[in-house]
Amino acid sequence: IIHVPTVHAKLENGYEYIRLSDFGETSADEVRKALADGRSHSAKGVILDLRDNGGGLLDAAVNISSFFIPHGVIVTEIDRYGNRDPQYATGNVLQGVTPVAVLVNQYTASASEITSGALQDYKIATLIGTKTFGKGVVQGIFSMPNGGALKITTERYVTPSGRDIQHKGIQPNIIVTQSPDVDIIDTPRDKQLSAAKAFLNHLTR
Repeated sequence: IIHVPTVHAKLENGYEYIRLSDFGETSADEVRKALADGRSHSAKGVILDLRDNGGGLLDAAVNISSFFIPHGVIVTEIDRYGNRDPQYATGNVLQGVTPVAVLVNQYTASASEITSGALQDYKIATLIGTKTFGKGVVQGIFSMPNGGALKITTERYVTPSGRDIQHKGIQPNIIVTQSPDVDIIDTPRDKQLSAAKAFLNHLTR
């Protein structure tokens, strides 16, 4: 069994920097550990980097959001008949992990948009970067007798405040444009990360 970590974390200018590459089975545990490490080192806040994160498991998005959101709806699934299936915070909030800045860009999608949208709706985090991708649908795969399959959209996601993610994305609170070149991320040329540090410095000084 080969475990590929989904989290890169470090203490950055007194803040716990957590870069999450996708929402996998172990992601919630990895994020929890990173937050706990930051707290043990007296981090002044958290920078959650969801740039270029294409999403993953809904449960992982709910669990990770619940580290910051104490109670309430994280996301609601709405089917084609209008039936609503809200997903609630798990009650596993971690104290002492604020303030929070979330970095997003045009490749932040799906589960990443669920988490960033929920944190923004509850005013727990400030989103910095560019508008997200806009993938807010659930797709099911149905096997066919001839060996083929149909991929059909069955539900859509909305944020706690009712914002539709599909084709609209999540608009950040602070817009900072930057080349999508992955080699820029977490380097001195990373304007979005610099903006997150400056914003948190303003809150904590």
